[in-house]
Amino acid sequence: MNPNADLLALLSRELRVPLSSIKGSTAILLDSADRLDPAELREFHAIIDAQADRMNLLASDLRVMADIESSSLSVNPEPTDVALLLQDARDSLIAGVFSNVLHVVRPSGLPWVMADRPRISRALNVLLANAAEHAREDTPISIEAARHGDFVTVSVSHEPAGEEPRRFRSRTRLPGDGGLALAVCQGIVEAHGGSLWTETGAAGQPSTISISIPIADEPWRDASDRSPAPLTLSPDGPRRAAPRVLALDDDPQTLMSVRDIITGAGFDAFATGDPDEALRIVDDVRPHLALLELLLPGTDGIELMDAITRKADVTVMFLSAYRREDAISRALDAGAVDYVVKPFSPVELAARIRVALRGRGALELAEPFRLKELEIDYAERRVSLAGEPVQLTSIEYRLLRELATNSGRVLTYDHLLRHVWGVAGDSDVRPMRTIISNLRRKLQDNPDTPTYITTQPRTGYRLG
Repeated sequence: MNPNADLLALLSRELRVPLSSIKGSTAILLDSADRLDPAELREFHAIIDAQADRMNLLASDLRVMADIESSSLSVNPEPTDVALLLQDARDSLIAGVFSNVLHVVRPSGLPWVMADRPRISRALNVLLANAAEHAREDTPISIEAARHGDFVTVSVSHEPAGEEPRRFRSRTRLPGDGGLALAVCQGIVEAHGGSLWTETGAAGQPSTISISIPIADEPWRDASDRSPAPLTLSPDGPRRAAPRVLALDDDPQTLMSVRDIITGAGFDAFATGDPDEALRIVDDVRPHLALLELLLPGTDGIELMDAITRKADVTVMFLSAYRREDAISRALDAGAVDYVVKPFSPVELAARIRVALRGRGALELAEPFRLKELEIDYAERRVSLAGEPVQLTSIEYRLLRELATNSGRVLTYDHLLRHVWGVAGDSDVRPMRTIISNLRRKLQDNPDTPTYITTQPRTGYRLG
């Protein structure tokens, strides 16, 4: 059978399932709608909607497969952090109907890869969906990345639920028993210069599908750098790193919507429905902003905010359906910069995210601030003095950053209280004086003959 005949036969099999579901659900609605209660009606409508989406995805895959068969598939590989690809894949599993737990294994210090992020993310989505479809419901799925020579290998493993109905064995031809999506996955990977293969263990042993992606030729970030966001380059030189935003919500639909809003605004999104996973993401990627639901199963959003901000300097906003004024006041008093009530406008939420990020300096250019021996790298949020790192607490960094971004201007106590502490201007300034004293000590700055921070009596402070 020639490749075109293979493709047509494969498409025929793939279309039969959603068409059968749509036809069956429609027949029931036409014949029995008056006997169905509202919940049953919604269920059949949901089936039709989901299967129509599946057909739309099949049509998209068919277009890609046609390009693959004609050797004209366009890919645009760019240096990409593997962490972002794994996060995309994880989000796809959360958004699906599968109940399996996902274990992600990513050693520190992995090199970046040359990847067309949307296409490789699509390929990983296929592998995870394939694993979830065939795995036992009570067993986890694992996705693991590791370096092998000039490639990073990403492997998806699951424990099969009995005899799997589909196998994918071939690396070199259209898989007659692998499904259109897996064929597209293979074509995407091979267009990047990588390959796809399987390792099927004995009965009861995990089944694994792996892909390889070429590593990038540019120098890697230092292994101690836990921030995955790539720099956005322009003809004018280096710009800011894309701000990293963590979204936590136990509702998958809301989580998908918020993630799309974040990425649509040009930021890197890290989405999860698990508070423990949120804390691991904070450890791993050091987000600039966290969007949290106030009421979560088994935990309190404000307690989680406290745990997050103790780990890293993270600005927190709440997105919640809980609209009582005392709850909103409690969240803001605890340190949240904003509280958005569901349902929300995507345009408004994107704007409020930008305001929150701008307030913490995350939207600034990556050009470091330099004053004599002091350097502040806004993009990486690092401070050094004479080339040596200066360890600052979150509040110390925020105060120093506010002074630096207004270098040469006297910032009043009122300004600093509002922009750094987020409190009214008539609040106690003694904590501010303590932080200024700590900063001067760490910057080796003599208050009597200041090099960096100057006091304007009864008014405020100036840097430079």
